[in-house]
Amino acid sequence: MEVILAVLRPRHNVGSHDFKLKGGILEYKPKLYDILLFDSTKNHEPRPTKYLPAFPLTNSEEEPRDEVLTNLYQLTGGDKHGGIKGERGLLIPWKRQAERDSLSSFYVYCVPVNYRDKLNAVFVDKSPDKPGFYSLENVIDSINNRSISFPPPTRKFISHLESWLKEKHARPETLDILFHSRADYRIKFSVSNPAFLPTRLPLSDNLQNLEELRNTAHEALAKMLAIEKCEIVVINPLFNSGLPYKTKVDKMKNLYWGSQEDQSVSSRRTSSSTNSSDV
Repeated sequence: MEVILAVLRPRHNVGSHDFKLKGGILEYKPKLYDILLFDSTKNHEPRPTKYLPAFPLTNSEEEPRDEVLTNLYQLTGGDKHGGIKGERGLLIPWKRQAERDSLSSFYVYCVPVNYRDKLNAVFVDKSPDKPGFYSLENVIDSINNRSISFPPPTRKFISHLESWLKEKHARPETLDILFHSRADYRIKFSVSNPAFLPTRLPLSDNLQNLEELRNTAHEALAKMLAIEKCEIVVINPLFNSGLPYKTKVDKMKNLYWGSQEDQSVSSRRTSSSTNSSDV
């Protein structure tokens, strides 16, 4: 199996609040997006052939989304040249039976990236594939008028991508999810409550470090309040303190344990009538 990457970069922040809605539908325009293409120069071809980046799927039994993002990062420069980290990998399913039969060996994944993401110029110059982002509108026009050479599978992949995007634009809230930053990328600042990290300030039996712990906790509380993470912090003084503590156990005796209580309907009715008469 081979994975085809349709890496989309919006021209600016795409969302339901950024464009005018027409009848509740966000109008689709190819010029809103750029798409990542590679070049392949062969001896028998007079001009370069542009194609979508791809890689072979190593493990078809596991979820390939993580592998999709990892390969995109490596294909666009990796650690050395600051590769592009996609927001998420979304499988674009084949809907037509003819496509399923002829293109069943390909998985097409749409990988949205941030509109600020750019390729490293040094990496592009050194790479034999010459990766680059191109206007999706110009790419579609080039496919139609054949001004640029595209392999036949790439033509089908881009046409399939465009149909999929039109469906997503019919539901504007989907675009907010599609191009929303991943949760781990949205974390800009983190404050750790020392009450839950006792290894940082180990407590002895005589609580000599209690004052230091209290001051550090107050500092953490001030930081957390500043970034509106919480309003109240409760510190358990016995947490990992090593002090003896006897847990109070609530006991309840089951009156029917070991006996065979009659659970029949008639027995419950008799018991109920007896209780009501006592009242």
